Amino acid sequence: MSIFALLAVAVTLVNAAWSGRLVPSANDTAPTPYGLTRRWDKSATATDELWGNAVCRGEQFVAAFGSTDEEAGKIFKSAANPPTMQSQWQSDQQSDLAKWGWKEVDANDHAMCDYSDAFWNYDTSYDALGLNKKPKFSGFPKVPYHNGGDNICYELWHGDSNLNLRIPFVRQLYKVEGEEYSKTGAYHKACINHVGGVVTAQFRLSPLHGATRNWDHEPHKSELPALRSSADLLWGLWCRDNPNIKNIKYFWTQQVANPETASIIASALKMWGKEVTGWPGATFSMESDEGLALLGSPNAISFGYFLTSHKKELGNKRITKAQVFWGDEKRKGSDEHRHPEMLFYVEDVPEGSKKEPGGQQGNQQP
Repeated sequence: MSIFALLAVAVTLVNAAWSGRLVPSANDTAPTPYGLTRRWDKSATATDELWGNAVCRGEQFVAAFGSTDEEAGKIFKSAANPPTMQSQWQSDQQSDLAKWGWKEVDANDHAMCDYSDAFWNYDTSYDALGLNKKPKFSGFPKVPYHNGGDNICYELWHGDSNLNLRIPFVRQLYKVEGEEYSKTGAYHKACINHVGGVVTAQFRLSPLHGATRNWDHEPHKSELPALRSSADLLWGLWCRDNPNIKNIKYFWTQQVANPETASIIASALKMWGKEVTGWPGATFSMESDEGLALLGSPNAISFGYFLTSHKKELGNKRITKAQVFWGDEKRKGSDEHRHPEMLFYVEDVPEGSKKEPGGQQGNQQP
Protein backbone atom coordinates (compact mmCIF):
# COMPACT_ATOMS: atom_id res chain seq x y z
CA MET A 1 0.00 0.00 0.00
CA SER A 2 1.37 3.44 -0.90
CA ILE A 3 2.06 6.09 1.69
CA PHE A 4 -0.88 8.16 0.42
CA ALA A 5 -3.22 5.21 0.90
CA LEU A 6 -2.07 4.85 4.49
CA LEU A 7 -2.45 8.57 5.05
CA ALA A 8 -5.94 8.53 3.57
CA VAL A 9 -7.03 5.82 5.99
CA ALA A 10 -5.55 7.74 8.89
CA VAL A 11 -7.33 10.94 7.88
CA THR A 12 -10.64 9.15 7.61
CA LEU A 13 -10.29 7.81 11.14
CA VAL A 14 -9.24 11.03 12.84
CA ASN A 15 -10.96 13.72 10.77
CA ALA A 16 -13.95 13.99 13.05
CA ALA A 17 -11.84 14.36 16.17
CA TRP A 18 -8.82 16.29 14.92
CA SER A 19 -8.73 19.46 12.86
CA GLY A 20 -5.43 18.72 11.05
CA ARG A 21 -5.02 16.49 7.99
CA LEU A 22 -2.19 14.00 7.60
CA VAL A 23 -2.42 14.25 3.82
CA PRO A 24 0.25 16.53 2.29
CA SER A 25 -1.18 19.46 0.37
CA ALA A 26 -0.57 20.33 -3.26
CA ASN A 27 2.97 21.51 -3.98
CA ASP A 28 3.85 20.98 -0.34
CA THR A 29 7.35 22.23 0.42
CA ALA A 30 7.50 21.27 4.09
CA PRO A 31 10.65 19.45 5.30
CA THR A 32 8.89 16.10 4.98
CA PRO A 33 6.04 15.12 2.62
CA TYR A 34 4.52 12.86 5.26
CA GLY A 35 4.00 15.32 8.13
CA LEU A 36 1.41 18.01 8.74
CA THR A 37 1.08 20.72 6.13
CA ARG A 38 1.68 24.35 6.94
CA ARG A 39 -1.19 26.33 8.41
CA TRP A 40 -2.98 29.05 6.51
CA ASP A 41 -1.82 32.47 7.67
CA LYS A 42 -3.66 35.42 6.15
CA SER A 43 -1.06 37.82 7.54
CA ALA A 44 1.80 36.15 5.63
CA THR A 45 1.52 38.23 2.46
CA ALA A 46 3.84 38.17 -0.54
CA THR A 47 6.95 40.31 -0.86
CA ASP A 48 6.91 42.99 -3.55
CA GLU A 49 9.39 40.94 -5.59
CA LEU A 50 7.36 37.72 -5.38
CA TRP A 51 4.14 39.56 -6.21
CA GLY A 52 5.68 41.40 -9.15
CA ASN A 53 7.18 38.25 -10.62
CA ALA A 54 3.87 36.39 -10.30
CA VAL A 55 1.98 39.21 -12.04
CA CYS A 56 4.56 39.24 -14.83
CA ARG A 57 4.22 35.48 -15.36
CA GLY A 58 0.46 35.80 -15.38
CA GLU A 59 0.66 38.55 -18.00
CA GLN A 60 2.85 36.35 -20.18
CA PHE A 61 0.38 33.50 -20.02
CA VAL A 62 -2.60 35.72 -20.82
CA ALA A 63 -0.74 37.15 -23.81
CA ALA A 64 0.30 33.68 -24.98
CA PHE A 65 -3.20 32.20 -24.69
CA GLY A 66 -4.45 34.17 -27.71
CA SER A 67 -1.23 33.96 -29.71
CA THR A 68 0.11 31.49 -32.24
CA ASP A 69 2.58 28.90 -31.00
CA GLU A 70 5.48 30.85 -32.47
CA GLU A 71 4.31 34.12 -30.92
CA ALA A 72 3.89 32.35 -27.57
CA GLY A 73 7.42 30.99 -27.92
CA LYS A 74 8.72 34.53 -28.39
CA ILE A 75 6.84 35.72 -25.28
CA PHE A 76 8.55 33.03 -23.21
CA LYS A 77 11.90 33.52 -25.00
CA SER A 78 12.04 30.04 -26.49
CA ALA A 79 15.53 29.09 -27.71
CA ALA A 80 14.09 26.99 -30.55
CA ASN A 81 14.23 28.18 -34.16
CA PRO A 82 11.53 29.08 -34.91
CA PRO A 83 10.38 29.77 -31.33
CA THR A 84 7.80 27.31 -30.01
CA MET A 85 6.03 26.38 -26.81
CA GLN A 86 5.00 22.97 -28.11
CA SER A 87 5.84 20.25 -25.60
CA GLN A 88 7.66 17.12 -26.74
CA TRP A 89 5.28 15.06 -24.60
CA GLN A 90 2.05 14.69 -26.56
CA SER A 91 0.55 11.30 -25.69
CA ASP A 92 -0.66 9.68 -22.48
CA GLN A 93 3.06 9.04 -21.80
CA GLN A 94 2.66 5.62 -20.21
CA SER A 95 5.77 4.25 -21.92
CA ASP A 96 7.66 7.51 -21.34
CA LEU A 97 6.81 7.45 -17.64
CA ALA A 98 8.31 3.99 -17.26
CA LYS A 99 11.35 4.96 -19.33
CA TRP A 100 12.11 7.93 -17.08
CA GLY A 101 11.73 6.11 -13.79
CA TRP A 102 8.15 6.94 -12.87
CA LYS A 103 5.94 4.26 -11.35
CA GLU A 104 2.17 4.33 -11.02
CA VAL A 105 0.90 3.03 -7.66
CA ASP A 106 -2.47 2.53 -6.00
CA ALA A 107 -4.10 5.97 -5.90
CA ASN A 108 -6.66 4.89 -3.31
CA ASP A 109 -9.43 6.13 -5.65
CA HIS A 110 -12.33 5.08 -3.43
CA ALA A 111 -11.30 7.74 -0.90
CA MET A 112 -9.06 10.26 -2.64
CA CYS A 113 -11.45 10.64 -5.60
CA ASP A 114 -14.55 10.93 -3.44
CA TYR A 115 -15.47 14.61 -3.09
CA SER A 116 -18.77 13.90 -1.34
CA ASP A 117 -19.30 14.08 2.40
CA ALA A 118 -17.90 10.54 2.58
CA PHE A 119 -14.37 11.95 2.38
CA TRP A 120 -13.42 15.40 1.07
CA ASN A 121 -16.73 17.17 1.84
CA TYR A 122 -16.65 19.40 -1.25
CA ASP A 123 -20.38 19.07 -1.85
CA THR A 124 -21.17 22.79 -2.14
CA SER A 125 -18.60 23.63 -4.80
CA TYR A 126 -19.10 20.41 -6.76
CA ASP A 127 -22.88 20.81 -6.78
CA ALA A 128 -22.58 24.45 -7.87
CA LEU A 129 -20.38 23.43 -10.80
CA GLY A 130 -22.57 20.45 -11.69
CA LEU A 131 -19.73 17.97 -11.13
CA ASN A 132 -20.05 14.34 -10.13
CA LYS A 133 -18.46 13.77 -6.73
CA LYS A 134 -17.82 10.02 -6.85
CA PRO A 135 -14.82 7.93 -7.97
CA LYS A 136 -15.01 5.99 -11.21
CA PHE A 137 -12.66 3.22 -10.13
CA SER A 138 -11.21 1.53 -7.07
CA GLY A 139 -8.29 -0.78 -6.45
CA PHE A 140 -5.09 -1.32 -8.39
CA PRO A 141 -5.19 -2.30 -11.18
CA LYS A 142 -8.30 -0.18 -11.39
CA VAL A 143 -11.72 -1.83 -11.50
CA PRO A 144 -15.09 -0.06 -11.85
CA TYR A 145 -16.35 1.33 -8.56
CA HIS A 146 -19.86 0.34 -7.48
CA ASN A 147 -22.23 3.15 -8.49
CA GLY A 148 -19.12 4.76 -9.95
CA GLY A 149 -18.84 8.42 -10.88
CA ASP A 150 -16.52 10.45 -13.11
CA ASN A 151 -13.39 11.02 -10.98
CA ILE A 152 -10.19 9.08 -11.76
CA CYS A 153 -7.22 9.35 -9.43
CA TYR A 154 -3.60 8.73 -10.40
CA GLU A 155 -0.53 8.55 -8.20
CA LEU A 156 2.97 8.62 -9.69
CA TRP A 157 6.22 8.17 -7.77
CA HIS A 158 9.76 8.72 -8.95
CA GLY A 159 11.22 6.08 -6.67
CA ASP A 160 9.93 3.56 -4.16
CA SER A 161 8.99 5.36 -0.95
CA ASN A 162 8.81 2.10 1.01
CA LEU A 163 12.17 0.91 -0.28
CA ASN A 164 13.62 4.31 0.65
CA LEU A 165 13.63 3.20 4.29
CA ARG A 166 16.45 0.79 3.35
CA ILE A 167 17.79 2.13 0.06
CA PRO A 168 17.80 5.94 -0.29
CA PHE A 169 16.27 7.43 -3.41
CA VAL A 170 19.70 8.54 -4.62
CA ARG A 171 20.75 4.86 -4.70
CA GLN A 172 17.60 3.69 -6.47
CA LEU A 173 18.89 3.67 -10.05
CA TYR A 174 17.51 3.39 -13.57
CA LYS A 175 19.02 3.66 -17.04
CA VAL A 176 17.93 5.60 -20.10
CA GLU A 177 19.84 5.03 -23.33
CA GLY A 178 22.83 3.73 -21.41
CA GLU A 179 22.97 6.65 -18.96
CA GLU A 180 22.41 5.93 -15.25
CA TYR A 181 20.11 8.14 -13.21
CA SER A 182 18.96 8.25 -9.58
CA LYS A 183 15.35 8.32 -8.44
CA THR A 184 14.40 11.68 -6.91
CA GLY A 185 11.56 10.84 -4.53
CA ALA A 186 9.21 13.09 -6.50
CA TYR A 187 5.48 12.33 -6.48
CA HIS A 188 2.51 13.53 -8.47
CA LYS A 189 -1.09 12.83 -7.53
CA ALA A 190 -4.02 14.13 -9.56
CA CYS A 191 -7.75 13.67 -10.02
CA ILE A 192 -9.03 13.70 -13.60
CA ASN A 193 -12.66 14.14 -14.61
CA HIS A 194 -13.10 13.78 -18.38
CA VAL A 195 -16.87 14.30 -18.28
CA GLY A 196 -16.80 17.47 -16.20
CA GLY A 197 -13.59 18.71 -17.79
CA VAL A 198 -11.60 19.01 -14.55
CA VAL A 199 -7.89 18.58 -13.90
CA THR A 200 -7.20 18.64 -10.16
CA ALA A 201 -3.64 18.79 -8.88
CA GLN A 202 -3.84 17.21 -5.45
CA PHE A 203 -0.31 16.60 -4.16
CA ARG A 204 2.93 17.41 -5.99
CA LEU A 205 6.64 17.33 -5.32
CA SER A 206 8.77 17.99 -8.41
CA PRO A 207 11.87 15.95 -9.28
CA LEU A 208 14.02 19.04 -8.67
CA HIS A 209 12.65 19.60 -5.17
CA GLY A 210 12.55 15.87 -4.49
CA ALA A 211 16.22 15.47 -5.42
CA THR A 212 17.15 18.57 -3.42
CA ARG A 213 15.45 17.03 -0.41
CA ASN A 214 16.61 13.44 -0.82
CA TRP A 215 20.06 13.51 -2.42
CA ASP A 216 23.37 14.29 -0.75
CA HIS A 217 24.21 16.95 -3.34
CA GLU A 218 22.55 19.76 -5.26
CA PRO A 219 20.96 18.22 -8.38
CA HIS A 220 22.01 19.32 -11.84
CA LYS A 221 19.37 19.56 -14.55
CA SER A 222 21.08 16.80 -16.53
CA GLU A 223 20.61 14.40 -13.59
CA LEU A 224 16.82 14.80 -13.54
CA PRO A 225 14.27 12.88 -15.63
CA ALA A 226 13.46 14.55 -18.94
CA LEU A 227 9.77 14.00 -18.19
CA ARG A 228 9.49 16.06 -15.03
CA SER A 229 7.27 19.14 -15.33
CA SER A 230 3.88 19.17 -13.64
CA ALA A 231 2.31 20.51 -16.85
CA ASP A 232 3.56 17.53 -18.85
CA LEU A 233 2.59 14.99 -16.20
CA LEU A 234 -0.91 16.46 -15.91
CA TRP A 235 -1.22 16.45 -19.70
CA GLY A 236 -0.41 12.75 -19.90
CA LEU A 237 -2.96 11.89 -17.23
CA TRP A 238 -5.60 14.10 -18.88
CA CYS A 239 -5.00 12.35 -22.23
CA ARG A 240 -5.20 8.83 -20.84
CA ASP A 241 -8.35 7.07 -22.17
CA ASN A 242 -9.88 10.49 -22.87
CA PRO A 243 -12.25 10.58 -25.88
CA ASN A 244 -12.36 14.40 -25.92
CA ILE A 245 -9.15 16.09 -24.81
CA LYS A 246 -10.53 19.51 -25.79
CA ASN A 247 -13.16 19.28 -23.05
CA ILE A 248 -11.00 21.07 -20.47
CA LYS A 249 -13.09 23.47 -18.38
CA TYR A 250 -11.40 23.78 -14.99
CA PHE A 251 -8.00 23.55 -13.36
CA TRP A 252 -8.14 22.96 -9.62
CA THR A 253 -5.27 23.12 -7.15
CA GLN A 254 -6.36 21.47 -3.96
CA GLN A 255 -5.49 22.65 -0.44
CA VAL A 256 -2.75 25.14 -1.26
CA ALA A 257 0.09 24.85 1.26
CA ASN A 258 2.98 26.12 -0.86
CA PRO A 259 4.22 29.13 1.15
CA GLU A 260 4.78 31.38 -1.87
CA THR A 261 1.38 30.64 -3.41
CA ALA A 262 -0.31 31.02 -0.03
CA SER A 263 1.32 34.44 0.42
CA ILE A 264 0.15 35.54 -3.04
CA ILE A 265 -3.40 34.45 -2.15
CA ALA A 266 -3.15 36.37 1.14
CA SER A 267 -2.00 39.51 -0.69
CA ALA A 268 -4.77 39.30 -3.29
CA LEU A 269 -7.42 38.95 -0.59
CA LYS A 270 -5.92 41.74 1.52
CA MET A 271 -6.00 44.15 -1.41
CA TRP A 272 -9.79 43.73 -1.52
CA GLY A 273 -10.28 43.55 2.24
CA LYS A 274 -11.46 39.94 1.95
CA GLU A 275 -10.80 36.67 3.76
CA VAL A 276 -11.10 33.08 2.63
CA THR A 277 -14.70 31.90 2.89
CA GLY A 278 -16.75 28.96 1.72
CA TRP A 279 -18.02 28.71 -1.84
CA PRO A 280 -18.00 30.83 -3.96
CA GLY A 281 -15.30 32.69 -2.05
CA ALA A 282 -13.49 35.48 -3.90
CA THR A 283 -13.31 35.64 -7.69
CA PHE A 284 -10.44 37.34 -9.51
CA SER A 285 -10.58 38.22 -13.21
CA MET A 286 -7.51 37.91 -15.42
CA GLU A 287 -8.08 41.60 -16.14
CA SER A 288 -6.68 42.38 -12.68
CA ASP A 289 -3.21 42.12 -11.20
CA GLU A 290 -4.65 39.94 -8.46
CA GLY A 291 -5.91 37.39 -10.97
CA LEU A 292 -2.65 37.53 -12.91
CA ALA A 293 -0.65 36.94 -9.73
CA LEU A 294 -2.70 33.85 -8.88
CA LEU A 295 -2.17 32.51 -12.41
CA GLY A 296 1.56 33.19 -12.09
CA SER A 297 1.85 31.56 -8.66
CA PRO A 298 3.89 28.36 -8.19
CA ASN A 299 0.78 26.21 -7.86
CA ALA A 300 -0.81 27.52 -11.07
CA ILE A 301 1.97 28.01 -13.62
CA SER A 302 1.64 24.36 -14.69
CA PHE A 303 -1.91 25.17 -15.82
CA GLY A 304 -0.68 28.04 -17.97
CA TYR A 305 1.98 25.84 -19.56
CA PHE A 306 -0.59 23.03 -20.01
CA LEU A 307 -2.59 25.30 -22.35
CA THR A 308 0.24 27.17 -24.07
CA SER A 309 2.30 24.05 -24.83
CA HIS A 310 -0.58 22.09 -26.37
CA LYS A 311 -2.15 24.53 -28.81
CA LYS A 312 -1.82 21.93 -31.56
CA GLU A 313 -4.13 19.54 -29.68
CA LEU A 314 -6.40 22.00 -27.86
CA GLY A 315 -6.50 25.06 -30.09
CA ASN A 316 -6.24 28.43 -28.35
CA LYS A 317 -7.71 28.20 -24.87
CA ARG A 318 -7.43 30.69 -22.04
CA ILE A 319 -7.94 31.00 -18.31
CA THR A 320 -10.48 33.75 -17.60
CA LYS A 321 -10.75 33.88 -13.81
CA ALA A 322 -9.71 32.30 -10.54
CA GLN A 323 -11.66 31.54 -7.38
CA VAL A 324 -10.25 31.17 -3.87
CA PHE A 325 -12.39 29.44 -1.23
CA TRP A 326 -12.53 26.76 1.44
CA GLY A 327 -13.25 23.37 -0.09
CA ASP A 328 -14.50 21.53 2.99
CA GLU A 329 -17.13 23.85 4.43
CA LYS A 330 -18.35 21.26 6.94
CA ARG A 331 -15.00 20.89 8.62
CA LYS A 332 -14.87 21.79 12.28
CA GLY A 333 -12.10 23.71 13.95
CA SER A 334 -10.09 26.87 13.39
CA ASP A 335 -9.41 28.15 9.89
CA GLU A 336 -5.70 28.12 10.66
CA HIS A 337 -5.77 24.34 10.21
CA ARG A 338 -7.20 24.63 6.70
CA HIS A 339 -5.74 25.44 3.30
CA PRO A 340 -7.56 27.32 0.53
CA GLU A 341 -8.54 25.98 -2.87
CA MET A 342 -7.79 27.69 -6.17
CA LEU A 343 -10.09 27.05 -9.13
CA PHE A 344 -9.30 28.36 -12.62
CA TYR A 345 -11.88 28.60 -15.41
CA VAL A 346 -10.94 27.62 -18.98
CA GLU A 347 -12.64 28.60 -22.23
CA ASP A 348 -11.83 28.92 -25.92
CA VAL A 349 -10.14 32.15 -26.96
CA PRO A 350 -12.69 34.10 -29.03
CA GLU A 351 -11.79 34.63 -32.68
CA GLY A 352 -9.84 37.84 -33.18
CA SER A 353 -9.08 38.18 -29.48
CA LYS A 354 -5.48 38.89 -28.57
CA LYS A 355 -4.22 40.21 -25.24
CA GLU A 356 -0.91 42.03 -24.92
CA PRO A 357 1.03 41.81 -21.63
CA GLY A 358 -0.07 44.34 -19.02
CA GLY A 359 -2.59 43.93 -16.20
CA GLN A 360 -4.62 46.33 -14.15
CA GLN A 361 -5.04 46.26 -10.41
CA GLY A 362 -8.29 45.90 -8.54
CA ASN A 363 -10.62 47.12 -11.29
CA GLN A 364 -13.41 44.67 -10.51
CA GLN A 365 -15.14 43.29 -7.46
CA PRO A 366 -14.67 39.70 -6.21
